[in-house]
Amino acid sequence: MKHLFIFRQLNKDRWAEIRQHLNYKLSDLMRQSHYTIFDDDFEVEIRSLKKEPSDNQRAYYFGVVLPTIAKGLKEGDYAYYTDMKDLDNDIKLAVMDRFDLCTKREDKLSKKTVIEPISLSNIKGDKELIQKFIDAVILIAGEFYGIEIPAPNYK
Repeated sequence: MKHLFIFRQLNKDRWAEIRQHLNYKLSDLMRQSHYTIFDDDFEVEIRSLKKEPSDNQRAYYFGVVLPTIAKGLKEGDYAYYTDMKDLDNDIKLAVMDRFDLCTKREDKLSKKTVIEPISLSNIKGDKELIQKFIDAVILIAGEFYGIEIPAPNYK
């Protein structure tokens, strides 16, 4: 019988509580099965399930970077974006063209490689790549449109 308990990195300050909970669950298993659990009877595995953009990265990109670019483009008489989704799509294409930051996947039906622009929703497992994407967006905004993006205030 396999039991899965997920210990998230966000809970690292609660490790003592998690350990206590694990000990309680093991004791509970022993009571239910009416036998003694030995070291060979169970395995504890701690691994990363997935790494996504942090809340701080998302907040900075969608709350600071995109609105600042939209405002700067409007003030500079460039294309005016009423929908942030359109601006985000154009930025993703520009980052892909300029910095070759893209994802490649195999289409299940055609078996062909599909190249897509990177976005905060499809970057999985690499927070450094997310930071490269955000840095590339900031560089494009400054280099091509003279828009200065405020620095993030997170670590």
